[in-house]
Amino acid sequence: MSSSNWAEGGARAAPDCACFAANTRILTPDGDVPVQNLAPGDEVLTLRGSSDAVMRIIWAGRRSIDLWRHPRPDKVMPIRFIAGALGIGLPEHDLLLSPDHCLFIGGHLIEAKILVNGATVIQDESFRHITYHHIELEQHDVVLAEGVPVETFLDKGNRRMFDGAPAPMLHPDFAPATRLSACAPLALDGPIVHTARQDLLERAHTLGFAVTNEGDLLVKAGIEKLLPERGSLPDRMLFELTQPYASVELLSSTGVPAHTGADPDDSRRLGVAVTRLTLLTGDGAIEIALDDPAHRGFHDPEGAHRWTNGAARIALPAYTGRAILEVSVKGHAARWSPAPKTSAVSA
Repeated sequence: MSSSNWAEGGARAAPDCACFAANTRILTPDGDVPVQNLAPGDEVLTLRGSSDAVMRIIWAGRRSIDLWRHPRPDKVMPIRFIAGALGIGLPEHDLLLSPDHCLFIGGHLIEAKILVNGATVIQDESFRHITYHHIELEQHDVVLAEGVPVETFLDKGNRRMFDGAPAPMLHPDFAPATRLSACAPLALDGPIVHTARQDLLERAHTLGFAVTNEGDLLVKAGIEKLLPERGSLPDRMLFELTQPYASVELLSSTGVPAHTGADPDDSRRLGVAVTRLTLLTGDGAIEIALDDPAHRGFHDPEGAHRWTNGAARIALPAYTGRAILEVSVKGHAARWSPAPKTSAVSA
């Protein structure tokens, strides 16, 4: 099933707003048709009925959004499935959907946002404007968009999110209020979701993506950026402070557990797991409590360590002269290494 899916006007003035980005091709009896060219009365092929089932469109909606003005841009920022993310030629070209738009996987509906893995499925932040289109059939069903099974519009009083409604919603999020009459059960967690996510992760590795735990760490003290020296043990990093500071920043790369594992629940952005902080001064060693409320950018303690968010501020005790900050690190968050320049769609 051929497809193409390019944003209107590129990243500056992107697709339309109701689930399918403009130029997403939907399979019809006459072949693939860009979603914005479909209108009431047109027919599309559906998957939930008998094979080669055909159903009429009874309503089509569109909505353009300025993401910079939306109070919750994450609610409407498109989810991008790169070409080949779901299998060979699935999708054939990048597929852009609104976050709550469901794919039909394993007999269930799974929201696009739940499948984000930071590699082959990402929330694309490059758009300033986006326009979404949606189509409603005689009954809720599944169609092929860029070859991928996805749901059609489910009318649950949410048409006011689209242009032309009597009282259009100012800041739509395109999430249906209920899915009681949906064509398939909704899976938000559990084995169905975990299996779908695991399949995506395995596919990402096939396409050349790789997960790394290698870390980079530095301290920003005032305008200085200090690289670490190894301490007496491999988990200890030493940073030389040439003058007194009230606080310093501990900076590192970050990873999101939900991006590299099958469980979508842990969406924290993690940097390094710090087990101990010590300030070595001319007067001796000063232990810095990990749970000091003056610190910033740390997640809640987990046993003997505490994760940073990649940009943690460490409050230092008073000292004079030079000092050495010793940071003991348990590990770095797993993250995807830089993506390959081209993905092997046929892999």
